[in-house]
Amino acid sequence: MNIVIVGAGAVGGYFGGKMMKAGVPVSFFVRENRFRQLSENGLRVRSMHGDFSVRPKLTKSAEEAGRPDIIIVAVKTYQLEGTFPALDVWVSQGAKVVPLLNGIEAAERLVERYGDRTVLGGLSYVESTLDAEGQIVQTSPMQEILFGALNTDSEAAAMQLMQTLRSCDFKVTLSDNIKRDMWEKYMFLTVLSGMTSATRKPLGDILTDEAASHFLQDMLDELAQLARAEGITFPKDIKTKIMGRYANASRTMTSSMYRDLVNGLPLELESLHGYAVRLGEKHRVNTPFVRSVYALLHPHSHGQSGSI
Repeated sequence: MNIVIVGAGAVGGYFGGKMMKAGVPVSFFVRENRFRQLSENGLRVRSMHGDFSVRPKLTKSAEEAGRPDIIIVAVKTYQLEGTFPALDVWVSQGAKVVPLLNGIEAAERLVERYGDRTVLGGLSYVESTLDAEGQIVQTSPMQEILFGALNTDSEAAAMQLMQTLRSCDFKVTLSDNIKRDMWEKYMFLTVLSGMTSATRKPLGDILTDEAASHFLQDMLDELAQLARAEGITFPKDIKTKIMGRYANASRTMTSSMYRDLVNGLPLELESLHGYAVRLGEKHRVNTPFVRSVYALLHPHSHGQSGSI
């Protein structure tokens, strides 16, 4: 199975590098700056699971990548539209698309463009970032990819991908309810990124502060209401499950949005909190806690010069 990963950043580079180590045929579709950086230095990972470096196969054009079977899209949500010209080429050749983007909206856009027979549902759990030299730094026990078919026509491709990734040194799950799993991740991340960014505090400080912890849980309740309005059925203990993930995480855990905020970079605010606000308006569900975080972070959504 020939895999192309669109993006070789903190997520795509981390999982793609581990795929390479396991012998999976992977190439990376990257922009000019990242192409030059990886060509000179290789793909380097510093991880609590073990440091490693590989020399990745890189491409800057869809034609150079050949005819991939699977396209894993691992870019920022605001960069998604820029990937469409390459995706158009690969999809026309029969490739399936697996998005590992934050939120729900990006996957919806891909399905709208290519259909649910071509696009699988996907998500990842990993805490990683790029340092100033372009090295990937991974800092928590979480390292998992989940994916699954959105249409029975893509079940065979999902199963084949599962078999291909089985030997990789990270957790791989073939989901039988990927929409529900995507919503669970969306809730987990939207609350985590919003709270760490709005408070400028790590997760441990938020959980031990009574007012902040209550606010966090109220945000979870609002997002669960939106999920139900979208037809998602969760088990009764979904809130307990997500709170358990927070409790078991490192006290120093922040989020990619927090790091982007600190570094003056654009935020994935619209695809996370903005999406929830718009869904609330659509379904007439009140979302005052999500709206508050959205309003606080909105002035920073396009980035700023310098850091805060």
